[in-house]
Amino acid sequence: MKSGDVFYTRSNGGQWISYQEAVFEDETLISDGIKEGASKIISDFLIERSINVVQLPRSILKSFPEQERKLQQVTPELVRDNIRNATKAFVQKMDTLVFIAFFEYLLSDKAFSELRRCTILPLMDKSFGTFSKGRIQFYIANEEAEIALFPNLSSIFVDLERLSKPIIDALTTEAAAKELNVKRLDNDAFIQLRWDYHNDKWLRDLWHYLDATESIDMTAFENTPILPTVGPNGVLVSLNQNLPLLYQDGNRSNINAILTKIGTNLVDKRYSKRLPDFVLEFSATNVLKCIQLASTKANRSIEELLLPLSSDERNTLRDFLQGNEYDLFQNERSSESIEILRQLPIFPAQTSSSVAFKPAADCRLLPQDFPVFSVQYGMAILCKNDTEYKFAAKINIPELSVQEHLRCNVLPLLNNPLPDTKANEYQTFLRKVLSYVEREGSQQLCQMLTQHSVIPSDESSNCRLFRASELYDDTNPMFAAVFAGAGKTSKCRMDPTPHL
Repeated sequence: MKSGDVFYTRSNGGQWISYQEAVFEDETLISDGIKEGASKIISDFLIERSINVVQLPRSILKSFPEQERKLQQVTPELVRDNIRNATKAFVQKMDTLVFIAFFEYLLSDKAFSELRRCTILPLMDKSFGTFSKGRIQFYIANEEAEIALFPNLSSIFVDLERLSKPIIDALTTEAAAKELNVKRLDNDAFIQLRWDYHNDKWLRDLWHYLDATESIDMTAFENTPILPTVGPNGVLVSLNQNLPLLYQDGNRSNINAILTKIGTNLVDKRYSKRLPDFVLEFSATNVLKCIQLASTKANRSIEELLLPLSSDERNTLRDFLQGNEYDLFQNERSSESIEILRQLPIFPAQTSSSVAFKPAADCRLLPQDFPVFSVQYGMAILCKNDTEYKFAAKINIPELSVQEHLRCNVLPLLNNPLPDTKANEYQTFLRKVLSYVEREGSQQLCQMLTQHSVIPSDESSNCRLFRASELYDDTNPMFAAVFAGAGKTSKCRMDPTPHL
C-alpha cells in the first residue's frame, strides 16, 4: 500500500494519491460517535482547502505503524492553520456536542497562541468571538446569574452552554490568559464592566449577587450609582463615603423628611449587609454628620443649606437634637458633633429687631431666667423658652453677664421717657436687675446703675426715667417732710428695692 496511487481523497474534485501524499484522519477523533462527527466536519473542511485527507475505517488506519501515521495525520495545528481567518459559518452549523468535541481537539496540545485569529468562541449573543492577543474582550462567567446582570453586554460573555468544563478549565489557565483575549470574570473585571440600570428586578438581582459575593470590594462602586434611596424621588447613588447616606428610621418620619429636603440620601435597612462603611446608622450624631456631608457636597455653608427649612422644621430638628443629649455628648465624636451643632441655624434668638433662628455660634446666653428686654444691632441672645439652658451651655454658647448685657444692650438703647408700650416690660426687667444686684451684691453693677437714668417715678406721667440720686423715698415720713417741694421726685415702689 505504500507504493502506487492507492489512496482516494475527495480533495481537488477527487483523486487517487500515494501513501506519501496522504493525510490520514486523527485516530483519536474517530474513536466514538461524537468525535467521529467532529472528525468528519474537520475532514470535509480540510478537503475544501485542498488538503489530501484520506478517510479510512479505523481498523485499517490502525494497521499502519503509529509513528509513521502520526507524521501524516490531521493535527490540531493543521486544523487551526486552516480555520484561521475563516468565517463563523464553519462552526455555526455544528451541533453543540460536535462543536465541543471539535473545540476540545483544538485545545488538546495547549498551543493557545495558535488560536489567534480563529473565530470559534461562542458568545451569548449567538455570535462567535475571534481569539487575539492583548486587551481582554471576552469573559467567562462563573454562573449565568452574573451574565444576567449585564444584559447589554451579551457580546462579550462566553456562552457557557456551548462549552465543556475541560474547555473552560483550559481557557482560564494562566498560560491561556497570557496568550488570548479571554479570561474568567473575576471581581475586578466584574466591577470594571459598564453598569446600566434596567429595572427593579435587575437591581434586586444585583444586590442579591453582591450580598452573596463577599469577596467583592464594595469601595470599587465609589463612582457607580447602584444603591437605591428611599422617598418619592428616590434615585440611585454611588457608594461614596463622602456622600450623606443614612439608614432611615421608620419612627422618625419628620426628621427623615427634613434630611431629605436638605440633601441627605436615606437608605432602606435591607441594604445593610455590605454597607457599614458607606451608610451611617440613624442617630443624632450621624444626623449631624450627614448635614455636614450634605453641606460639603453642595458647596454651601450649613446655614445656607438649611435655608429651605420652615420654622416648624427648625424647631423639630432642634427638639430632636436636644432630646438625644447622651448620644451627642457621651461618645468619642462629641467634639465634632458640637462643632457641627453650633453651626445649625435652629436656635431662636432675640436680635435688635425680632426673634430669628440663629446658629449657636452667633448667640450669647444670659444667666438663667434673666430677661432680655433689648439687644444691640449685630448681637443675638438665646431665647430661653425654646432652648434648654444646660443644652446651650454644653454646646459652648458663651454667657453674657448682667453687667455686660446692661452696658451693651440696654443702657445705650434705653429711651427716656419710655414708650408706653415698653413700660410694663421694662419694670419687669428692672425688678430682675435690682433683685440680681441685691442677691449678688455687685458693687460694679450698682455703681453702673447709679450713673444712669434707669428708675421710673410714680410722679412722672410720661414714663420718664431718673437716676437714683434724683429720687427720694416718699414712704419714709422724714424724707417726705424734708424733700416735699424741694425738687426731688419720689421713686417708683418696686419690691425688692435695693439701696442704690
